[in-house]
Amino acid sequence: MTETEITQIGKNAINDENILVLFGESVTPDLLDVSIVQKTINDEPIVLEKGGQLIFGDQAYQVIGVGPLANQNLNEIGHATVFFQKEAGVIPKFAHCEFQGKPWFIANGQWMDRNCEPEPGYIIFFDWGGDGTADHVGIVEKCENGIVYTIEGNSSDACKQRSYPVGSSKINGYGVPAY
Repeated sequence: MTETEITQIGKNAINDENILVLFGESVTPDLLDVSIVQKTINDEPIVLEKGGQLIFGDQAYQVIGVGPLANQNLNEIGHATVFFQKEAGVIPKFAHCEFQGKPWFIANGQWMDRNCEPEPGYIIFFDWGGDGTADHVGIVEKCENGIVYTIEGNSSDACKQRSYPVGSSKINGYGVPAY
């Protein structure tokens, strides 16, 4: 496990926006006020990965996503921008897929397009009319060999398991809960 030590906290680095900007000791003066400056304690490379943990003191946070350059930036200049969810593990209640459910996942950075290979527990949104509108929802049970298996209520007036090819035009996209 890679360890770093916080050496300085900028006067505007901690606020109510649920964002922390980490930088190594090479931080520029114009970014110092909004940054948390850190130095590495050991020589191990920093490796953040989905499903891993980021620990501050005795508080651990689950990593639910890592940008493509995050590890490179952390190891080269000690930089990463960390976004904290306000309510981890919460799926909002919604009655309308297009105007309530889908926008919530998009606004919270938890939306994936239909071409991804979803994981169990993702919320699948459907586009039955082919017009780009989310008009039905289900839960992903699994994804195997390019097939998405779902559990859907109100499917021919019953709760049923269904399946669709990954990227199907019937799939609008996926909400990714932070379980």
